[in-house]
Amino acid sequence: MAEGERVASNIARQQSKFCQDSDPRFARFFKHQARQERFHNGVFMFAVRWISPKGVRVKGEEVLFDRFETELSTTLKQNDFSSCVLGLQVVLEAMGDAFLDTIDARMEKRDMGLERLRKTIRLQEEAHQDFGQRFLRQQAEINKANLKASSETQIAIIDDVIEAISSDLEALDLNPENYSNKVKQSVQNLNLW
Repeated sequence: MAEGERVASNIARQQSKFCQDSDPRFARFFKHQARQERFHNGVFMFAVRWISPKGVRVKGEEVLFDRFETELSTTLKQNDFSSCVLGLQVVLEAMGDAFLDTIDARMEKRDMGLERLRKTIRLQEEAHQDFGQRFLRQQAEINKANLKASSETQIAIIDDVIEAISSDLEALDLNPENYSNKVKQSVQNLNLW
């Protein structure tokens, strides 16, 4: 989660700069999103440090998330704003939503508290995902073939991330396929092609 939030913060900041001249409202939204994602990253990094055995470090997921970030940065540099929105506000947010579902369910089951913090993060993440879905559905001139190709690339990277952590998920009695399916379902629900 922390790595995904790091990428989300970085890309939202780039989206804000991209929209600065063309749509100041979008620029403000993305600027706020970047701050919120940075906060979420801090929360999850604290949790990692708190629950991890001393000296344990995140494995190859960092590299895979860097690959995802590079993919989204590249689409933005190529003025493919819609693909960047799809990647961050739909694909990455869907993966995060799936993991937040698991975290919430497990924390509730163990009565671990932090309800207000969890609710705040969930509401912010839902707003980001809702923005992405609305934006993509409202675009009249969208290159559907290009967007479909981008989604396939983005989903493939997310599948690689999930594959890299699948043994950890299975050790927690979680099914890695559920996370991948949630991402794919989120893209399919857009009904863009």
